[in-house]
Amino acid sequence: MALKDVVPLFPKIVLGKTTTKTELVEHIKERTGLHKSDVVGMLAELEDTLLHFLSMGRPVRLEGIGIFTPSIKLDGTIKINFRINRRLQERLNMSGAFTGEIKNKENIGKTMAELEAQAGASS
Repeated sequence: MALKDVVPLFPKIVLGKTTTKTELVEHIKERTGLHKSDVVGMLAELEDTLLHFLSMGRPVRLEGIGIFTPSIKLDGTIKINFRINRRLQERLNMSGAFTGEIKNKENIGKTMAELEAQAGASS
């Protein structure tokens, strides 16, 4: 059986609306008691600070979040790679932590053979 027949059965996160800077600011403000202008300023400074260190070829590690690393493509374009902090990923995978929607949730944990059998039965 072709992979294209099985892929539609894979569990998939249904992405919600992208969180905006405004939503982040409001969330941080509510959780910390900081003023909105302070949070906006902090986020702007974080962006400028990331650019400052990355432009010098220095990776930036934000403990608990991940590491930003500059790289270069063959055509000379500078890219920024991001590697998530392992603990953050582990926390998202803790039981009950993810509250979003998962399409084909019933197929989590199934083997390829089981999904192939399922695809064959539905065709």
